[in-house]
Amino acid sequence: MDKYSVDFTSLNNDLSRPKYYKYSDVKEKLVKVAFDVVRFMDSEDIDGLWQVQKTDDGEVIVAMYETEPVKAAKASWDALSDKTGSTVNVFYKGTPVTKIALASAGIPRNDAGLVCETLPRKLASDSSFRKSMLNELSEKDRLALLSEYPELRE
Repeated sequence: MDKYSVDFTSLNNDLSRPKYYKYSDVKEKLVKVAFDVVRFMDSEDIDGLWQVQKTDDGEVIVAMYETEPVKAAKASWDALSDKTGSTVNVFYKGTPVTKIALASAGIPRNDAGLVCETLPRKLASDSSFRKSMLNELSEKDRLALLSEYPELRE
């Protein structure tokens, strides 16, 4: 290696490693935002969201960092709550996809706004979550949506 060049491989690996905590160590400090997404009680920062993941060592929470491609994809998804905050309507590129009853997901009504802010990001960044949501649609509705937006098949 040239003495004037720098190898950033190890630094890049350290920086790209997700920040995480053991779920059992911090669970008293967390508030459920949506499904497997949580945030710390003392933080109102939307970008400070964490995802619960299972590992060989038990459950951990991993920081969810937003990248530019996710921001671009997020613009395709939208979520709007009804006036009562009991349901959230999900849209893809302006097309209605589904309606989610927050009570059935275990989410309090007062968190409807937070769900509407974070759900589009989750749908844009997590293909397994997106597929699970699309699989909840009737076959007719799912096929109609996929024929109009084939990129959702990924």
